[in-house]
Amino acid sequence: MDYWLLNLANGISYGALLFVLSTSFSLIAGITGVTNLAHGAIYMLGAYIGWSVVVANGFNFLIWYNKIINLTTN
Repeated sequence: MDYWLLNLANGISYGALLFVLSTSFSLIAGITGVTNLAHGAIYMLGAYIGWSVVVANGFNFLIWYNKIINLTTN
């Protein structure tokens, strides 16, 4: 049962992310009349900056990943 709830939460969060990206793309293209294809690059830049900040502050992903896996499987 936990497996299905975890997959449901992942699907909803991924769907929300795709919705936000597609809505912003549609809004920019509709208002300005110019197709801006830089959304992927801006998204990747934000992910890289976020990763750098988290790693620079000493957050260890492997420890937290193991804790999350142990919580969801027990």
